[in-house]
Amino acid sequence: MRILALLTLVSATSAFAASDADREKAFKADIAPILEKSCIGCHGKDKTKKPKGGFDATSLASVVKGGKESGAGITWGDASKIFTAAELAKGVNLAAEFPQNPTSPAFARIWKAVEEKQAYETKQIKTLFRSPEAKKDMEAVVKSSQVEFDRLAAALQATIKPVDSTLKVEEVR
Repeated sequence: MRILALLTLVSATSAFAASDADREKAFKADIAPILEKSCIGCHGKDKTKKPKGGFDATSLASVVKGGKESGAGITWGDASKIFTAAELAKGVNLAAEFPQNPTSPAFARIWKAVEEKQAYETKQIKTLFRSPEAKKDMEAVVKSSQVEFDRLAAALQATIKPVDSTLKVEEVR
């Protein structure tokens, strides 16, 4: 909003000035004092530091150019992070950037059920299906082990439920 108001002021100043020199003069007289009071502290006063958001408010040319580092503030669950435009252009892996997010508890339950089912499948293959009982009657061993397998499969299926969460994205300049 500040940038929109600032650009409106710059545009109005520029519209009434006849030449580049007149526009620069009008900027210095009318706009620069406002920027000095409200913006320069973060956007260009200290030339040894990069202006916040890449937005330099020290001259008409730099104000019209705008910031180079716009991006987005993303909030997911209780965590917020800011990503630059360059990071967003490359792509952001939200699961990696927000390891604790609203889907984490649901995925933890799913992975626990998967681990239990896989552990039983391993037991079936390595122990039950190679047992002396299996050598005598494989069908009976398969049938008896299938009961536990079906229970674990149903438990896994029951953990898969939709998760409601909100991902809030706000432009940052």
